[in-house]
Amino acid sequence: MKGAILLALACLSVAAASQDRQMMLLDLPKDILGELMALLKGQKVVKSIQCTDPKPNDIELLLYTRHQKYDPVVLDVFAPSPIKSDKPVIFITHGWLQDIKDPQLQDLKNAYLERYDSDVVMVNWGKLAWDLYARTACKVPKIAQIIADYLCQVNYEKGMPLENVQLVGHSIGAHLAGFVGQFTQQMCNKRVGRITGLDPAGPLFNDAPTAERLDKSDADFVDIIHTNSKTFGYSDPIGHADFYASCGTFQSSCVIPDFKLDKLINMPMDAVFCSHRRSVDYMIESVLSSNFVATECKYCPIGCPPVIALVTRPGKAILGQQCSPDTRGKYYVPTNLKSPYATGGRI
Repeated sequence: MKGAILLALACLSVAAASQDRQMMLLDLPKDILGELMALLKGQKVVKSIQCTDPKPNDIELLLYTRHQKYDPVVLDVFAPSPIKSDKPVIFITHGWLQDIKDPQLQDLKNAYLERYDSDVVMVNWGKLAWDLYARTACKVPKIAQIIADYLCQVNYEKGMPLENVQLVGHSIGAHLAGFVGQFTQQMCNKRVGRITGLDPAGPLFNDAPTAERLDKSDADFVDIIHTNSKTFGYSDPIGHADFYASCGTFQSSCVIPDFKLDKLINMPMDAVFCSHRRSVDYMIESVLSSNFVATECKYCPIGCPPVIALVTRPGKAILGQQCSPDTRGKYYVPTNLKSPYATGGRI
């Protein structure tokens, strides 16, 4: 117990420090740093059996609208909601070692409110995300139960159709979204309209059965953006439509970390997670434009344009928010070195 309290205090101080300056790996508690090193080296993480039940006050649901972009309404997970039942509702959730104050996720929220007359709910479980990766993953289904129960309650009491709900999750947050979609079907026999997974987490999920991770049965439409497969991200296609940006492993202009400890601890967190978090940048851009033209591709790069175009005419699709819900298959997406990342269809 004493060790857990010390870790929690250390993580809180790290999270507070990261708000004031760019966070470095050396800011992390030693056990989290050690686990992160193991993940970077491709070592398997052991599934945690020390899984505490999250409390409802560990989770914040913050409602933003076009008229309240920076002053959200704090929703009560036990009470009917002020969410408008006639509007699309987008739930955004973060991943490991993050919270909803993350600038990328705030930019994503603002992009939605700029483009669409919708409600955006930021799901903040940051108190639980600053922990060992294995323990964080262990808590995700229990967090999802609380959110799914809330959605079923709002559907029943306020008539909000769950087909109007889109869940957007990054990293472990993508699997959290999948569990929410799974649990609404079990709790109230309702399926959410869409889940978008932004580089869903790979470690502890790559070999998991579908009931223990995000998959295409969790919503009417599930689309995935892969950017860091085989490191932090999930490798195989798991949605109705899976988009592999720059083949989905490492992203242009992201530095591949030097795994030597003395080099690694002096790197900013943003640099270490660059390819993993680039999926959020692509999603932000996709909300505001439809320039991420993708091409069907089964084996990247040899089975993708321009090679594949010599023997067949592959299908096209749009990555991100403006992807048609009828899209099916595995797609390759070329990207630019810097923003704007979309090539507009250039291969």
